Amino acid sequence: MSVGLPLQSHLKRRATISPQKTSGKNVVNQYAVRQFIKCALIGGIGATLLSVAAHAEQCDERSAKMVSIAPPQPALHLPETPAGMDVDATGVVVNGAVAIGTFAAAAAAVWAALSERRKRKREDLVVGRLTAAGIASRLDIAADVMSSISAAFNDAMEIGVLTLENANNMRAGVESIPRCTFDEIKSMVPLRGDCAALIAAAQDRLHVAAGTLHVLSDPGISPGQKVICQGRCRDALRQSSLLFTRAKSICDTETSAVHAALNSADSTRV
Repeated sequence: MSVGLPLQSHLKRRATISPQKTSGKNVVNQYAVRQFIKCALIGGIGATLLSVAAHAEQCDERSAKMVSIAPPQPALHLPETPAGMDVDATGVVVNGAVAIGTFAAAAAAVWAALSERRKRKREDLVVGRLTAAGIASRLDIAADVMSSISAAFNDAMEIGVLTLENANNMRAGVESIPRCTFDEIKSMVPLRGDCAALIAAAQDRLHVAAGTLHVLSDPGISPGQKVICQGRCRDALRQSSLLFTRAKSICDTETSAVHAALNSADSTRV
């Protein structure tokens, strides 16, 4: 019994002390693990930084080698100056390109100017034809009247009976012919056959004929002046009749559509 009691008390004390020792060992082990993990993390971060720095340095070295080995190539390979020639080949190419660009710009400007000129000519021709269609009847009347007055004047000159009354009547007939305005004559310049010039010249002969007939109708005219005026009047009457007739034929040619329309209307009426 005496032996059993000490043994039990010893076992109790051991059972009481063992948890304390075990808990102390666990605390030490946990602290050591935390320190180990912290060291491992710091070491990993340091190794990573060193690896990145080393890789960057290697990339810089490789880039430098690549730049030194393979320099960048220009997009446009310009010729080099031949040996022994004091000429800038690159400058020649650049100047040539500038010259070509200048020539192209000048050609485009000339083409635009010519196109505008052709367009303006077409428009002027249209206006001239429209004007010719509007004065064709007046030209026909002028040609007929001048032809009749010219024939009557020649007859009076042959028989020598150009009286003052006849001269006044002829002058009135010449002045009654409808004239074309300057703008109308100008608009017919693009027409073929110099139609505008013919009309202007014919109307000039009208003024000459009217002036000479006015002088011939004066009772106080001298015989010498009368002969001169008679010659001028005869030429003016004949020439104006021919010029009006020629201008009328040109207007008829340029306005063939008008005659086609009139002929079509006549045929329909019949």
